[in-house]
Amino acid sequence: MTQPKHGGKREGAGRPKIDNARMVLVRLSAKAIEQARNLGGGNISKGVRMAVELAATAQEA
Repeated sequence: MTQPKHGGKREGAGRPKIDNARMVLVRLSAKAIEQARNLGGGNISKGVRMAVELAATAQEA
């Protein structure tokens, strides 16, 4: 039997992991989604992470 040429587990495959990250579900308004998308350069999740980091930094000051 011949092995398939695609699929399966392999080193370096898949989405890169973010250290100490957990998946959560949040509800955002259309405006907040657009703002997060703009902040994250098209990536809503990245924009949300950046906004949280900015808020935490501002709170520390």
